[in-house]
Amino acid sequence: MEPDRSIPLDRARVLAVDDHAINRQFLVATLAGAVAALELAASGHEAIDCCRSGRFDLVLMDLHLTDMDGVEAWSRMRQDNNIAAARVLALTADTREQQRERVQQAGFHGLLGKPIEPEELVAALKRALDPDEDFIVATVAAKHGSVLIDQQRALRASGSRNGAHSIQRALAEELERGWPQLEHELATGQFSAAAARLHQWRGACGYAGAGLLDRACRGLEEALGSESGSHCG
Repeated sequence: MEPDRSIPLDRARVLAVDDHAINRQFLVATLAGAVAALELAASGHEAIDCCRSGRFDLVLMDLHLTDMDGVEAWSRMRQDNNIAAARVLALTADTREQQRERVQQAGFHGLLGKPIEPEELVAALKRALDPDEDFIVATVAAKHGSVLIDQQRALRASGSRNGAHSIQRALAEELERGWPQLEHELATGQFSAAAARLHQWRGACGYAGAGLLDRACRGLEEALGSESGSHCG
């Protein structure tokens, strides 16, 4: 059941669902001091378990989870009589019109693009906690893809210089591990797998301030999606 009145953000209990550690680090840096309670889940199944054991005013749901689609996870929550999560916002690097329509039809209350600025995320959560608000959309500004390394972007996303360095190191290590696998997927025609890998990198690149790499991943992911006929959430 949804609330009939607005809830202040600093009194809200929020569940953030994302299978990427860098994205979760951003969510903690942005929201830990802004909400009454913040809990993290790294998969759809974990999110469902969290909602069964606790009451949340708002769920932030990554759409491209490893174990299940975020829309499917939310559908299971809505059908579970033991879950009372009130409102949900989708988090995704894919904010195309068909994606917006898909999540709106699935009962989501908004769609937020990754990477999102901290102040935009906070503003979106405040709006989402108001039951009179319409469907919320926050897309990614084009400026995020215009520079090689935007250190200020990384600082805003992480909340500190040490946090920015931590995010950037984690991204570099992930790219080093994943690059041979991406090359193999491309060479063997596993275009859906390659597109999924690139999709995961996109938000992390944005939070690390790697704007041009974010743009390159987006372009290649879209090209591979067209090639394979796949759709990444």
